[in-house]
Amino acid sequence: MASILTVVTTLQRNRATWAKNLLINSNRVVDMYKDEQSPLTKTIMHYRINDFERGESWELQLSHYINVVSTRLFEDETNPMIWMDVQAFKSFGKEQVTSATQRKWKVNADNIVYAYDISATQSYVVINRGLNFVRLLTSHTVADLSRAYSRSASLSKS
Repeated sequence: MASILTVVTTLQRNRATWAKNLLINSNRVVDMYKDEQSPLTKTIMHYRINDFERGESWELQLSHYINVVSTRLFEDETNPMIWMDVQAFKSFGKEQVTSATQRKWKVNADNIVYAYDISATQSYVVINRGLNFVRLLTSHTVADLSRAYSRSASLSKS
């Protein structure tokens, strides 16, 4: 199944406060259910991060009703690839700044693990590159990326 990328608002990650807008990939959702404490406004989701070694997953508390999350994850259409402006990338624990000729990367939606904002104009995008994860520092927000991966929108120059 093709990946569908959508933005959700998280309140907790693994029961610790982690209030961020998070771009997630539908192919990595393990399960979800209503939060017992707030069944009409919150959802608990288990989200698979690492496929290979330990099968690591996160338990996310989302500030969305379960039907809203389900609709976003399984009824949208996603462009398979978009161009991103990558300012730096971290691979094997080493961060490298991209040169002017290396800044445009075409990224496949199926390989995005997650993304989150670090400022009003930048985000980290974690992609799966075989057995390794690569963290991209982009000049786009997760809302920009979500719009760009949507079939009906495009990403303008930042």
